[in-house]
Amino acid sequence: MIDVMKFNILTLIVLSFGLSAFPQNLLWGQEIDSIPKAVPPKTEVRPYIRYPKIKREWGLQVGTGLTLTKLPTEIVEEEINQSPMINFSCRFDTPSKFWMFTQIKSNYLSNYFILGGNYTIIDDRWSVSLGYDIAVWFGHVEFGDFSLKARGLITYPNVTIGLDMDDFFLSLKSELQYSLMLTDVDGAYFGHTQENRPGIGFTIAIEQPFWNDNWVIIGVKLNYTSFYYQTWLSYSTLDEYLLFPELIFTFIL
Repeated sequence: MIDVMKFNILTLIVLSFGLSAFPQNLLWGQEIDSIPKAVPPKTEVRPYIRYPKIKREWGLQVGTGLTLTKLPTEIVEEEINQSPMINFSCRFDTPSKFWMFTQIKSNYLSNYFILGGNYTIIDDRWSVSLGYDIAVWFGHVEFGDFSLKARGLITYPNVTIGLDMDDFFLSLKSELQYSLMLTDVDGAYFGHTQENRPGIGFTIAIEQPFWNDNWVIIGVKLNYTSFYYQTWLSYSTLDEYLLFPELIFTFIL
């Protein structure tokens, strides 16, 4: 009986040592490290400001750069028909489909601030948003003791269509433009409130990598209107629709 017990104990010791020394990948059919693990969902790391896709979280994206507008020679002299402005852009996202866009532009003579609300109705590789922007602008110039000022309001109902091209974002924005202008000299109201005929605008913009993880916005905006705020100083009486092309370059910060 004692010999049988010794034999059983010895057998258990041998089996235990054999199992511990046996390759685990052969024992279980695969390596432990190769067992599939849960992969966390990918988050969007590519920055964008104008592209209408929603981010579904609170967020803030800013950028700064330059815009260059070519003014028609029907209004200004050819020598001064290019108007550069410094711009600062900002996009504010919410967890819903609503997001906001704001921009400040200035070249001292003309100063412009726009704030817009947007609601994305299609959110996929193709994205579409409906928006309404309100802009105020202020112009001033001094000639010795004489100062001339103007201010105005512009509203822009708009639609933006965007396409995710993987390597870059492409956006096309179309808008209507309704504007008012007031003018004063030395603080006194001058002339009358000028309500201009509605204009239209089309913007095409590409948001893409520039170097390393730095992204830029390169775009063109075509304004077809009877009044453009940067021409306020010309006091043109020409009541015709003219084309005001605008080049856009912004570093996304």
